[in-house]
Amino acid sequence: MASLDEVVGAIMSQIGKGRSQADLATIEVAKLYREHPLLAAFPVPRLSLDEVVIDLKVSMANAPVTKRSLDLQTRAEIATGMERLMAQLPEEESELQNLQKRYKGLARLWQGRSPLIRDTVASLLPAEMSMGQRQVAEGLATLLSGHLSSALLSPEAGVAKTRSAEFLKKELPRIQAKLADRALQIMDDVLKKRPPITESLEVLVTASELQSIPPEKITTLHITLRESDRSWTQVENGRGAVEDRLVPD
Repeated sequence: MASLDEVVGAIMSQIGKGRSQADLATIEVAKLYREHPLLAAFPVPRLSLDEVVIDLKVSMANAPVTKRSLDLQTRAEIATGMERLMAQLPEEESELQNLQKRYKGLARLWQGRSPLIRDTVASLLPAEMSMGQRQVAEGLATLLSGHLSSALLSPEAGVAKTRSAEFLKKELPRIQAKLADRALQIMDDVLKKRPPITESLEVLVTASELQSIPPEKITTLHITLRESDRSWTQVENGRGAVEDRLVPD
């Protein structure tokens, strides 16, 4: 199985390499023509591929996978949003706020966890988001809930075991669902400023793969490739230096 862009790219690459091999062979023919007393007056033959038409049979292996690149800045913005979300959580959850008022150790511990939450989220976000944003948001909500559970159960927090157990049983599931919705909103706000989603389409293309596929599930792609020559030329760059560059003929 391969992605469609890899298949088309490989075809174009192989045709280009084939043309270059033909040009190298032309050099040998040119030497022969120049040295031969009778052939020297004839033009050197050279094969030219002005157009290549290919009918490529493929079968779609699965639905397109949506992907979005998450560079360092994007991950940092999402992580900062999650840090801010967790810092504001006690103000929105009265039960958690009451616990922090009663157990000062919990309040101090929660404030100290803010940078840790940001760094953990940033390190766990994938460089390329190939799954749905809802799935990622639910994963982040589980991570954030884990930070909350860890803080409540820490000896430094000083929260009575029965009290923390009661909170985790009654309040945590609701809070985790809320965090998932808020995490999704934070990602939406950050990602809508980024480049559009790219898609990768997986296909079956080899003879052995297509042999067992019903004909009605096989698609024929009509691909036309036209030649575009390039020539070396010298140009002056913005720094005043002269450099070689390939330009269209």
